[in-house]
Amino acid sequence: MANLATATSPSAKLESYGTVERPASNSSFPLNDPSVGWVVRSGKLDLFLAGQRDGKPEGARRPLFRIEQNLAVFGVTPADSLMLIAQPAPGTTLVQLSTEDVGKMALGGDETAMLLIENWVNSLAAAVAGGEQPPALSESLDAGETLHVGEEPKSVTARHHLAWISHLQGSSRLMGNEAFRISNGILFPLSKHVWLTSDPQSEILAVAPKTVPAIDPAWHGLETFGRMAMQLLVERVRRAIELDRERVRARAITDNALLQQTMRRLASPIQKIRGIVEGQDACSHPVFLADRKSVV
Repeated sequence: MANLATATSPSAKLESYGTVERPASNSSFPLNDPSVGWVVRSGKLDLFLAGQRDGKPEGARRPLFRIEQNLAVFGVTPADSLMLIAQPAPGTTLVQLSTEDVGKMALGGDETAMLLIENWVNSLAAAVAGGEQPPALSESLDAGETLHVGEEPKSVTARHHLAWISHLQGSSRLMGNEAFRISNGILFPLSKHVWLTSDPQSEILAVAPKTVPAIDPAWHGLETFGRMAMQLLVERVRRAIELDRERVRARAITDNALLQQTMRRLASPIQKIRGIVEGQDACSHPVFLADRKSVV
């Protein structure tokens, strides 16, 4: 399957479905609606995690990744106090379209439509993984395959870029997290960058990508992945903040210890002189006392 980043530009086809936008380069916009996407026709988009209030970004931003020309970004549900925002580079042109439009394109035989989704899911999944790799003994799935999990839990990932998976039986947890359980009824986009921990006796089917819009026309699986990804990113940010605080505390303790040591070293000569003077004043040797009287 061709990589959309190097494929022929899909802009001409997209414009018949979506709306062309030319955002100001010094402005950002929220990506908080899972039913809407933007394809970069020219230029690029830089994505950030930002604080939010009343659906509007505020406060510090944490950079995530960049969306290049001919790639797409889709909205995700904000998590807690954080949301995803996009910052366009100068001269960027976008085509805004809905996930419903993407489904129509795919059902009409446009192969670039599912590639837009695939590249987006992989980019977001890579940010969630943060360099962490699926377990070494993970099973891999590709379209048309079914996995039967035995008596023990098993790690499952995509063999290639992405696998759209459905549970025929049992359930799984995204990256082993109990809070992110996936079961029957969700057609989930499983990226090669992350994995599922599947329960014993589960049965998982990977469907052909071209069938996804017909099976899940409302894109519930894509929305579920986006929501889970945001929650995992929030957890990652919280851990990073706590690590930063621990480093600051450790540095303060070290700096204080170094300061105390330096003060003791600086005070050492003064203490020695003071000891000598005090020793002279306390001396009762007759010769010393006679000498002092003669000086006086």
